Amino acid sequence: MSYDVVIVGGGPAGASAAYFLKKGGAKVLVVEKKTLPRYKACAAGVPVAALKYFPFSFDRVIDRHIYNATFCYKNNAITQPIPKNCLTMTMRDKFDNFLLQSANVDIWDNKKISKVLVYKNYRVVKTQDGKSIKTRYVIGADGAGSIVGRSIGIKNNKKMGLALEVELSVPENILDKFSSSILVSFGVLTNGYFWIFPKKNHLSVGIGSIKNHKSLLRTLKTTMKFLSLPVNNIKTFAHPLPVHSGDYNIASHGVFLVGDAAFLVDPLTGEGIRHAILSGKIAAESILNSTEEKYPLKIKKQIGMDLLWAKRLADFFYKHQKFSFNFFVKNKFIFKDLMKIISNQNSYKKALFSVPFYFFLQNFFDKTKYI
Repeated sequence: MSYDVVIVGGGPAGASAAYFLKKGGAKVLVVEKKTLPRYKACAAGVPVAALKYFPFSFDRVIDRHIYNATFCYKNNAITQPIPKNCLTMTMRDKFDNFLLQSANVDIWDNKKISKVLVYKNYRVVKTQDGKSIKTRYVIGADGAGSIVGRSIGIKNNKKMGLALEVELSVPENILDKFSSSILVSFGVLTNGYFWIFPKKNHLSVGIGSIKNHKSLLRTLKTTMKFLSLPVNNIKTFAHPLPVHSGDYNIASHGVFLVGDAAFLVDPLTGEGIRHAILSGKIAAESILNSTEEKYPLKIKKQIGMDLLWAKRLADFFYKHQKFSFNFFVKNKFIFKDLMKIISNQNSYKKALFSVPFYFFLQNFFDKTKYI
């Protein structure tokens, strides 16, 4: 049994790599530890820009299109408009399975791997039930605790954030209130935020910290009570936030790490799907073009360098949340730049260098409003 590429993990990164590899003529196998489709704890806000890499529509797996975002700090709130065709909501079981099926590759689900063995001209993926798969390349899309990465000695030694989420059934009037809006609340954590993201028939309610926060569950319930959301008998799901911190040890001897396995989560927003899809695409192109040695540099240039600017901003933002709410979140020009960033139309570096000018613009318009 032999393949050109074995991909471990059927999430957005793995499924994207599979799609572009198959399109390029490679023989591909995806090995997924869960039975598909499977639930995945994730806020699952997907920027439309991430979907534009594919020549087909995702409409059948999109739950909501978002046009407004309400941000809170303590008792203060502001609502900012979100441009049309910028942000969508989905459920990861539907989204991941749709993308994986669109790749039209061989899939082994409900199959856990035990290790990857590296030889001079090929690799072998071993499964826990004793099977061996021979392949030229391996892509590790198996999340923050990547078995693929560990088995070949890639040790990133990074501290991860943590998120807790509840899939919350609510009355129709509350669901309608969030039909095209999200809510993000600051000030409840020292290094993160609380969110409400609407799905088709329920709300995804969660809290996440870029540093492992011991009081997440208590803070989640307290904030939900404050917002008059039910907290009795709720079931919480936890998932790691492998935020980017500048370590590019993501490939070795024909083995590539993508998505969460490569720690490509945005340190400011917690967003990961956009970078997961792009990293899968870059890995596929590196294999197809026989430029695999350039993969880490491509990830650094196209994703990593800007995420380091995001980390600088996140460090300041979460340390000074009251100031950041008043002078960043409320500034409509800065918020527009953030929307351009998730739409792949701008970078954190460019946006940060524009901040002084945006302060001036905001103050100018605020003053003229009352003349």
